[in-house]
Amino acid sequence: MRKKRPDIAVSIEEKRSVLERARQTLAREFVGIDEIIDALIWNVSPWFFFPEIQDRPIVINLWGMTGVGKSSLVKRLAELLAFEDRFFRFDLGDKSSCFSFSDTFAKMVDRDTDASMMVAFDEIQHSRTLDEMGKETTNDANRNMWEILDSGKIRYFRWDRSSERILRLMEILAGLLARGVEIEKGIVTRGHAAVSRELGRTYSPRKKELFVREECFDDIQELAGKKWGLRLKGDVERALRQLDGPQTVEFLGKVAALGSQNVEKRFSRLLVFVMGNLDEAYDMTRDFDADVDADRFYRKSLEIGVPEIREALKSRFRAEQIARLGNIHIIYPAIQRQSFERVIAAELQRLADRVKGQTGISLDFTPSVHRLVYAEGVCPTQGFRPIFSTVHQLLASTMGFFLSDPRVWQHRITRIRFEVVERELRGTCHGRGGPAFTNVHPLKTPMTDLRKGGRDDEQANTAVHESGHAVVHMVVERHLPKAIVSAAARAGSGGFLEVDDRKTLRTFEHHLDRLTTFLGGFAAERLLFGKPMMGTGSTQDLQRGTAMMSFLLKRAGLGNHLGAFGLPERVNNEEIHDLAEVEADVRKALEEALRRAEVALQSEWPLFLRLADHLADHGRIEAEEILEFCRRFSRHGLYEALTAGKGEPGHRQVLKQAVQEADQGTHAAPALLDRLRALNADEDPEEIPAIAN
Repeated sequence: MRKKRPDIAVSIEEKRSVLERARQTLAREFVGIDEIIDALIWNVSPWFFFPEIQDRPIVINLWGMTGVGKSSLVKRLAELLAFEDRFFRFDLGDKSSCFSFSDTFAKMVDRDTDASMMVAFDEIQHSRTLDEMGKETTNDANRNMWEILDSGKIRYFRWDRSSERILRLMEILAGLLARGVEIEKGIVTRGHAAVSRELGRTYSPRKKELFVREECFDDIQELAGKKWGLRLKGDVERALRQLDGPQTVEFLGKVAALGSQNVEKRFSRLLVFVMGNLDEAYDMTRDFDADVDADRFYRKSLEIGVPEIREALKSRFRAEQIARLGNIHIIYPAIQRQSFERVIAAELQRLADRVKGQTGISLDFTPSVHRLVYAEGVCPTQGFRPIFSTVHQLLASTMGFFLSDPRVWQHRITRIRFEVVERELRGTCHGRGGPAFTNVHPLKTPMTDLRKGGRDDEQANTAVHESGHAVVHMVVERHLPKAIVSAAARAGSGGFLEVDDRKTLRTFEHHLDRLTTFLGGFAAERLLFGKPMMGTGSTQDLQRGTAMMSFLLKRAGLGNHLGAFGLPERVNNEEIHDLAEVEADVRKALEEALRRAEVALQSEWPLFLRLADHLADHGRIEAEEILEFCRRFSRHGLYEALTAGKGEPGHRQVLKQAVQEADQGTHAAPALLDRLRALNADEDPEEIPAIAN
């Protein structure tokens, strides 16, 4: 029956209010994803307002790293829209059975096809249909999922109750036969006790009873009576008395199959959520380093768009399957530091609320407690989950110690103020008259302990190496690092230089500067310690630098020799195989970069020594303190350059300038003009370097 226009308007307004309340609630409960929530509500609205006009499901994809709250967000939305009883979640990562979500399907197919429902396919990355080599997999256990995504169709076998009872009996018999039970001419001849135990009835060797009792004959007749001519119970008994154990199992299976139906249902009013973690798009997920700045991953994740998601899906699914996912892709960024801090504050407040509700005592957590939870519990690529266990381990588990002190009740304590001092949690108990006493509980802080370093030769060597990287980076690239680390939480990692991933076009000059920075640690060790005392910390730097220059000179055409160079292969021979000269150029570039790094260090030697000395005693130094070191100890205008910015013209500026010059009558390419100016200065053209430093 068609609704009247006033009724439709009232219904829409009511639904709009429900959606807005849901949006506000989600924004309060889920930290740092306001844009994700807004996009979710926007895309849900058409289905929520007018599900009856849909002719196929709406598919909304949510992509992100682990622990960012995709599943819990969708589940909470279903609750807020009062769809709990019409929400079906399929965990595609559950490998407990070959068809991991059959039970949920069974509940779903019982619903009316005209009903509006919400469906969630979670962890879809585990349902890949292409293997790592791009070949199609034989496992198609979740094939119904793709039908639902495409048209809302579900195909399944439906068994009537007679079939279900016969199937159950068949499964029991198959299990009994596997344990040594024997049947001859329909009668149990061995294993009577086991049969009696399973079926709850006595089977006596003397009575020579049929395994299939007479009460099952009605089901057999109902299913197979007409087709097999088993119209009388005697017909059924005669058929069974001709069978041994395996034949009886086969007989029961065929009877049960007669009661199955191949049913197809089409649910067009579905709202389908597809959720997954795509490591191919979020390449930072492989980095478990807890010392890396969360904001760095956050900024990098903002560069992930729909094209990157589709490219990642191509490595796991066939093209027609990707098409069925549609065009609604909501992409979670990595979690930024501020969001981690807000979740920590909220979790500490929840702990305080629980204690207040149980004891009437308020808990105050000073900033030192917040910092400790962050230091021990945050690994940027692991999401929020580690925070919850860290709060429990460090704080919730110690509440019994502080609250069980008899003085808490003797002094009528109303508030406990917690702070962290070294490796201790100190709780100062306040009564009506102010502070009464302080209790101290030792803390286990493995991550913090690792970051302190050993103040030994290893940390000193790391301090020199990383300070070398930092000073060369500042001198050559005129850019301030975010942090220098000489003692990291990850075992065996030593230290690292943390810099912003700046959005710059990767030119040859840029790569030369990066190569010089790569070799800054090597140069620092060689200049200060000498070759006999150098460590192996430059291994990765040399590998990265060599690989980068090899690509630029052999593949990108930025060297002295034009062409694509490579080793001869059986499959691909479309390259130049004479590598001697180009590889000599790679070595020259590495040597020149090392020379530049040493010159940069020597130009700022006091700054380098001060930074290295500081990092030999402290595990980390942040950007603000680095800049202060530069202000006090740098020379040659480095501090001014870092605070003012590099200021060199970019590609856009060069292009616009060339267009302006062309309008004024200059028609030669700028690079050619530079070359002509060099010739006019009586320079030999053969000596003009093809690789500019």
